[in-house]
This record gives sequence, C-alpha cells and structure tokens, in this order.
Amino acid sequence: MTPSQIMDFKYKRAGAVRRQISKIDKAKDIRVRLVGKVVEKYNESLLLEDESGKREIKMDSSTIQSINIGENIRVFCRVLEDELIVELLQDMNNLDLDLYKKAFFS
Repeated sequence: MTPSQIMDFKYKRAGAVRRQISKIDKAKDIRVRLVGKVVEKYNESLLLEDESGKREIKMDSSTIQSINIGENIRVFCRVLEDELIVELLQDMNNLDLDLYKKAFFS
C-alpha cells in the first residue's frame, strides 16, 4: 500500500480525545482519554476522579488487581452509551498533575 492508500482507508479508528470526566459527551465522543486518581476498586471496574468529577471505568479483573487506590492513571476508553470501557491504561504517578491541568485545561 502506498501512503495515500493508507490515508484513504475507509475504516479509520477514531482517536481518543483528551477530556475531563464532566465533559464527556456520549453523543459525540467515541474514544476518550482521562487522567485521574483511582478512588475505589470493584470486581470489574474502578472509580476514577479528576477535579471535574468521578466516573466508573469498566475493565477486566486482572487489570484491576494491578492498580492501587490512590494511584494516578491515564485511561484510553471506548464510550458506549453510559459505560466507559478501558482499552489502554498507563501509570501516571510521576506526572505533575498541576502542570498537566495548566497545560491542557486552563
């Protein structure tokens, strides 16, 4: 395939848009990326909190076992009706959250 053929491929994956939890629009957003603190863990989900609110994120139980309450994480999620399904999770404990907020949400 040539580069132009790749760019014209009709089944492109939607990019994950940077959002705050309260700004997720289930009518428009397909994929989102969120940064926040884990405040609770359940069997197949966790509760993520940022300065704008809290949201339950669904994921498999083996992934949840590797996460601790109080950790800062970034999640790339698929938005499905009223659910957020994790596709990728990153440890963000070394991130300066204040600088992150100033850079992206000021």
